[in-house]
Amino acid sequence: MTRIPFPELPFTVKMAIGSVFSAWGFYVASHALYHGALSLFQVTMGMLCCVLAYSLKKWGRVACLAYIVLFVGAQLFTLYDHLNGSPVSIGLLAIQAINLLLFSAAIVFLLHGDTARFYAKPDPGAALTRPDRRGPG
Repeated sequence: MTRIPFPELPFTVKMAIGSVFSAWGFYVASHALYHGALSLFQVTMGMLCCVLAYSLKKWGRVACLAYIVLFVGAQLFTLYDHLNGSPVSIGLLAIQAINLLLFSAAIVFLLHGDTARFYAKPDPGAALTRPDRRGPG
């Protein structure tokens, strides 16, 4: 299979890959700057998720999506715990809100029908065409 150049990918696929990279990049940067430490497990899983999203493999999309959904669940639990436990830090709330927004965007774009169809059969010829919004016939 020949590698399809990134600019020639469908819009939703580019947005899915970009949102996965943005979400993990912001998570790593904000975690390092706010907490002063990084979990090597999360950094490794973030890199793996980015590679899986960029691989354009159907199973890679599903695996990345599954991990991000679990990760968002953990982030929601952390947010709930933070709001009900210790004094609320506005900085941490803002960081968690942005993280949730970016990861949610990644989930939406990875679940998008056009993205799923392209990952199921990445065709270089189909990358340049837009889906017909009127439907078949």
